[in-house]
Amino acid sequence: MDAGAAAAAGVASGKRRLVLMRGLPGSGKSVLAKTIGGTIASADDYWMVLDKTTGNLEYRYDHASAWKAHTRCQGTVKSLMLEKNPLIVVDNTNISVGDMRPYAMLALEHGYTIEFEEVTTHWRFDAEALAAHNIHGVTAETIKKMKDKYDRAITPEGLVEKAKKSIATKKAKEADRYKNAQANADRNKASPALGASPPRNPHALFRRPDEGVGVPAIPPRSSATPAQAPVNTAQSDGTREKRDFDAVSQAGPASNMFQTSQTSSDAERARREDEDLAAAIAASLVSAAGATAATPPDGAGAASAAAATTDHRQADKRRRKDESSSNVLPFRLTAFPEQTGKQVAAMLGGREVLFTTTLREILRLNILVSSVQFNYDFDLPWMLSQYHQNSRTCPLLVVHGYQPGSPKHASMRESLINIGNPSNVKLHQAPHMQQYGTHHTKMMLLFSAKGLRVVVSTANMHNRDWNTMTNAVWVSPLFPPRRAGVPKQDRSDEAPNTLGADLVEYLAAYQGPRSPLNETLKKVQAHNIGDVEGVRLVGSVPGRHRREEMHKWGHLKLRRLTRELARSDMGASSAGAAAGGGSKLVGDTADILLAQCSSIGTLGPEANWFASFKESLAGGDEVRSGGLKFVWPTAEAIRTSHRGYSSGGSIPFNEATYHKQKWIRGYAHNWRADWCGRTRVSPHIKTYARYMPTEKAFRWTLVTSHNVSKAAWGELQASDGVAKSSLHIKSYELGVLFTRPLVPLGSASADVPPHKCAPIPYDLPLTRYGPADEMWRWDGHWPVPDHTGTACHRT
Repeated sequence: MDAGAAAAAGVASGKRRLVLMRGLPGSGKSVLAKTIGGTIASADDYWMVLDKTTGNLEYRYDHASAWKAHTRCQGTVKSLMLEKNPLIVVDNTNISVGDMRPYAMLALEHGYTIEFEEVTTHWRFDAEALAAHNIHGVTAETIKKMKDKYDRAITPEGLVEKAKKSIATKKAKEADRYKNAQANADRNKASPALGASPPRNPHALFRRPDEGVGVPAIPPRSSATPAQAPVNTAQSDGTREKRDFDAVSQAGPASNMFQTSQTSSDAERARREDEDLAAAIAASLVSAAGATAATPPDGAGAASAAAATTDHRQADKRRRKDESSSNVLPFRLTAFPEQTGKQVAAMLGGREVLFTTTLREILRLNILVSSVQFNYDFDLPWMLSQYHQNSRTCPLLVVHGYQPGSPKHASMRESLINIGNPSNVKLHQAPHMQQYGTHHTKMMLLFSAKGLRVVVSTANMHNRDWNTMTNAVWVSPLFPPRRAGVPKQDRSDEAPNTLGADLVEYLAAYQGPRSPLNETLKKVQAHNIGDVEGVRLVGSVPGRHRREEMHKWGHLKLRRLTRELARSDMGASSAGAAAGGGSKLVGDTADILLAQCSSIGTLGPEANWFASFKESLAGGDEVRSGGLKFVWPTAEAIRTSHRGYSSGGSIPFNEATYHKQKWIRGYAHNWRADWCGRTRVSPHIKTYARYMPTEKAFRWTLVTSHNVSKAAWGELQASDGVAKSSLHIKSYELGVLFTRPLVPLGSASADVPPHKCAPIPYDLPLTRYGPADEMWRWDGHWPVPDHTGTACHRT
């Protein structure tokens, strides 16, 4: 019976079958695969590209993206299985167990039988003949190497046994990870006495006087001598730096260059954390002369710390009350990674300022009754472990951009099943998704009995972004429920040009038949959001926006808001110019436009779109400004970062795109963040600002999910024959625009209160690229290894 007849017989029997083709390149396996029937999935599909000139599909192989091609092929197979396709044929070489194991695991999980189909051509193991027959240009030398790796002994039954072991191991690891994350989230809520054990609170780098009573204040960098100052382990202490690198390496070499390294155990991590904080406390005790407050007597210090532990709830209430005071920054950075220096300190106005936060802290500001999470990427077990235990069973809506049945969606469903498939968690795909667009918004709507809190961040919903990279978070005040009986015309939060109007307008874009977000919008409107002074939202939603709709989204909304700020600043001058019958530009050519992001899209061989984007940052063509400076890490900055080349996996910019738009390097400035000890903590944050060097302040500051791309900000296109009459946006994005002037926290003087400071992490003035500096590209060729011994090789 030939392959096609055998396949037909199998389908007729009612079995769902997975056929794995096996054969070297050029052996004829693709021809054989077509005779079997069914649905064919192949990694080669990844390299089929539409030629715009001929309109034909062309095969353009790139070895560097082979891992992406095989990942996509596995996702395709998973989607076909979810659709219960009766016969699936995987047309890859499948020369080893490692090649076939992922498909065998999928087959077992979805109830498919596994079969091999090997070619029988007489040249199937003749390297020279195979090189002549294959259409992909694989050389005879490469084929010989593949032939040596060809596993002729493996059988379908043997592959099934190996896949079963892998599935069991995977489930055990997933369960352990969730259990450990849940235990860590609930652990160590109160700070112990100073004499017993140092408190573990790595995110509270800048403390207020009411936090950690009995723990000596850490002196400022600027006022302490090198012997007195707390050591920044990220840059100064070679011994501790090596120890941190060793901790990263304990998990062994990563299976791929973008895998996050983990320490070997929670106990080891906690021990290192204790040692670091103990060193900081010891340093602050030595530098009594440089400290802002006298160190209490030994007994008093221990007693105060014990009292703080006992009265932890009251201290927490004081902290929450202080959230609305002038001692709070407009936004914060995410917590320091566990293996870098935690004792970096700075002082502001004679007091320490809390400038970092964690997801756990945000989700526990109030006991939640329901929540909505908007994001691009989710680690659902980890995210759920950060909720307060009393909130973990409350309704949770997860808004994402993945098509049901796609690999990403299936992965999210699988992660929920592995933790018991909690019934309170619902997944919902954002509507109107477009090709090459993403749901990139990172927002939380946190509902409690006391009201609604809105959170906008730059971090994806997993541990890597929140605890090992530099990100930013804006947390709104608590918006109380609306009082019944207030006429609509008297609702100040529904007035135009307010934060409340921005939020409602953005959520309205998600509405659709039977969408759960219809009810979410009603719940939001049931709260008195009001106008938060100096705060607006800048969003992007997919679509071709025309006429007045153009100015509601993307870079045109940013242009409209920044133009209004420029006009308000220079109102008198504009009025004088109008009275004289002439026109006068507003703004200042000394001002610098700043752009910093974690991904760069295809912008084109000329800087036309970039010029339009710069115009929006400036506030329009009638607003003067100086040049634009673009902050992007060099390859060396990524190599020497806390996670080494692994951190570069979260900062995508590929070689092909770079070589099409090399002009962007002329704007580039390196990522340096010495003032807050984050030079080695790679940036996933996205910030844009107008900096006024004469005032040493930002006129406006934007913290957002928008990267520098047309898909995120939108591209002006022709509509109905009129040039630039529509704005085409492909992705969902959201950011917070701070419209009042803010002073960089790293250079703020003592008389500037925290609420007038911006913790923009990078140093000012910026550092321009040197002649030898290379912009980071995640598929670049970087042969010098990082501290883990990993190098990036592009072949």
